[in-house]
Amino acid sequence: MNYPWKIAYTSQVISAIGIAIIGAYLNIWIKRVSPNVINQITVPTITILGSFTIRLFIIGPVGYVIGSAIGIAFQWALTDGIAKYFFVIIIGLFHAGFVITGMYHLLNAVILQNVAQNWGDFIFMSICAQAIGQGSAVIGWMILNRKDPKTKEVGTALVVSAYLGVTEPALYGVNLKYLFPFIAGSISTAIALEICVMSGVTAQSIGNGSWLGILSVQINSKVEGVKTWAGTAYLWFMIANIVNAALVISLSYIFGKMKFFKKFDPNFVELKNENKKIKNKEKIVA
Repeated sequence: MNYPWKIAYTSQVISAIGIAIIGAYLNIWIKRVSPNVINQITVPTITILGSFTIRLFIIGPVGYVIGSAIGIAFQWALTDGIAKYFFVIIIGLFHAGFVITGMYHLLNAVILQNVAQNWGDFIFMSICAQAIGQGSAVIGWMILNRKDPKTKEVGTALVVSAYLGVTEPALYGVNLKYLFPFIAGSISTAIALEICVMSGVTAQSIGNGSWLGILSVQINSKVEGVKTWAGTAYLWFMIANIVNAALVISLSYIFGKMKFFKKFDPNFVELKNENKKIKNKEKIVA
């Protein structure tokens, strides 16, 4: 009887985090018990071999099961007749958080499995909406700071990167730094994903996780119980993400004007601190 699972440990973030923790403690322990004379040999050898063995037989399978469970939960939340209208908002709001932690890699194997078993997948739509939302959030930030000559130079590269499916530069370069673009992007992602799920837009494979994701969309969904609205899924993919881009640009501009988000602006905080120092000096002189 053949073993039923073929487990690949590539792109498994949970198992990577687990083995990093185990490896750190194993390294501390071997340094403590090993004689100093042979430390250069025993510490790296036992740390690497011990960590590898633990990951191969314990951490890896456990991480694989947890990752698979997360993916299955995603698919159920996006296909259930009632649950999808509620959970899709939550998934869209928090998808950027998966990108920040690297846990989005867990979904790749699940997407392929969903396509093979269910003949289509919704999770890929969330990946596309997230990239477009966070990329467009940078455009909102650029409009807000259009008088700054460095804004266009920095922002253009981040937008192009996100629109080609690589979101991390936009997230770490601008959106998380100023916070309001990140929140705006998360909100618009949820709205776009809701439109995709309601209109029956599903993917036939993994592709470019942004605008070019339309090349991976099924003309009409092949997932059982899912009906694509009139006009084909191509049309609704574009409608969902045009709404996504327009909404996030507007929200970024509005949020950027709010006083609440000023305290997250490094330039504003620095200017405020300088003004305080000047006022304190003036009081001392007076």
